Amino acid sequence: MVNYSIDKFIGIANQNKQNYGLNDEYISLYPMFRMVDDKLFVVVPFVKFDEKVWNKESKIIPTYWALIDPITKELIEFNKTSENSFINGDIKENNSDDIINQEISKLIVNKKLEYKKYIKDDIKENSVLSFQKKVIQKLNNVIKIDNYDVSINDYIFANIEENLNEEIDKLLDLVASSKYNSIILYYDILFNNIIDEYIKIKRIDSDKIILACEIISSYYIGITGLENLFNII
Repeated sequence: MVNYSIDKFIGIANQNKQNYGLNDEYISLYPMFRMVDDKLFVVVPFVKFDEKVWNKESKIIPTYWALIDPITKELIEFNKTSENSFINGDIKENNSDDIINQEISKLIVNKKLEYKKYIKDDIKENSVLSFQKKVIQKLNNVIKIDNYDVSINDYIFANIEENLNEEIDKLLDLVASSKYNSIILYYDILFNNIIDEYIKIKRIDSDKIILACEIISSYYIGITGLENLFNII
């Protein structure tokens, strides 16, 4: 599979936006697809830089959209939506639930419990150094705290638990960020595969196009009319 790269199409669109008088107030979204008369085109939509494309309540319709031939890499059209809309008929709302964030949140909750249990078990039982083991054995694993008998291992863990939870939270923030950012990597792979098949064998796999629309709709939950843009029937 040839790497056609999302960045290449963004570059084509951005080069041409200057020719159409757009300034840095407008930024491009990730390239998408549009099917017209059994032909496949790449579309790069533009929105204002301060529009909240990741807020479900925004319901943004891109202000401009560039249409690019995926074979020749030439700009076919550069449209202002109010003058030449990609929406034919009724607008199709972005009904994507915030699936990505919901799944990531569920993952993070489960992983926090899993990591904490693993580290707790490891500290208390699996990673006891030889001198620690001797102390535990000599004291029968009991220490007096406020006249209560407490397990030495539980006492040691309690002293580091707060710091441990903070470090686990930092780790899971990193995991959440990497999971969210990887969505576009999967989209990039699918994007390249769709173009590769179109160029080599003139095949348009409608199921893959629909999947691409679903992914980008879930990613840009604040953008509406994406099914119209993809021209999915």
